[in-house]
Amino acid sequence: MAMNERYMKCSPELPLQEAAKLLLGVGRRNIIIVDNYSRMLGTVSVSDILRFVVTDDLDWRYVHVREVMTTDFISLPEGHSKEQAIKVFFEKKLDYLPVLGKKGELLGVEFVHEYLSV
Repeated sequence: MAMNERYMKCSPELPLQEAAKLLLGVGRRNIIIVDNYSRMLGTVSVSDILRFVVTDDLDWRYVHVREVMTTDFISLPEGHSKEQAIKVFFEKKLDYLPVLGKKGELLGVEFVHEYLSV
């Protein structure tokens, strides 16, 4: 599990219970899931975890992030324009967007509030 001041990322093999503890402990709502080559695979959110816990009969303490993560995500390409980012933020009503390189590697994350300041 890696974290910087802007976002958290982890392996799909992280136990879901650990992901929940991490999100709770740092007050975040999402974790970006990456493979060993830093390619983005998906996201897991507090909502994803809660939805799984209340709707599935499995013992969630033994489930891994890969079983719950959302793989249908929206991202920005490396070298995107400010206009392109603003368009995606407002059309999709998102708070953050991962920025991916040509091979799908996670380069960073941009947040809508960065585009709202003057």
